[in-house]
Amino acid sequence: MHVTEDLDTGSSVLGLYWTLFGVGAVLGSLTAGSLRKLPVWPVTLAIVAGWGLTLVPFGLGAPTATTLVCFALGGFIYGPFTTLSYTLFQDRTPAAWLTTVLAARGAALLTAAPLGTALGGPLVAALGPRLTLGVSGAATLVLAFTAAGIWARARYVTTTPASAPPAADRSG
Repeated sequence: MHVTEDLDTGSSVLGLYWTLFGVGAVLGSLTAGSLRKLPVWPVTLAIVAGWGLTLVPFGLGAPTATTLVCFALGGFIYGPFTTLSYTLFQDRTPAAWLTTVLAARGAALLTAAPLGTALGGPLVAALGPRLTLGVSGAATLVLAFTAAGIWARARYVTTTPASAPPAADRSG
């Protein structure tokens, strides 16, 4: 919709967007091993935020050349996401529950695409393709920063020693 309505171009530009995204994703996927040396949760949240950030220029009406670069960069940023998210699930889930949790994850992801389409259609009709992409990017940024805040708070609570109970008053 963005290519045909906003840019008034055809399949060659759409193909270029997806080609650049794919090249970026392949190159980004190759970085997953080196990213594994970093703390996985913050890197995963940075990937989500980075993806959202690459969509914002679409909503701002950036030139096509800029959005093509953004989509390629978005692919590069998104590339390691699947590997790192699987790593998180495997690291955090007890072995006895891993199959069940990964099956639930798969079911949620299978549901997400049609749900996104069902929600995206009315959004595109109401806002237009360009603004829908920008709003999606902004919402993704809000999600990433909210999750980062929750993660940071949980880390703070688990690493901060609990206050010692007051000593009993024995003077009396």
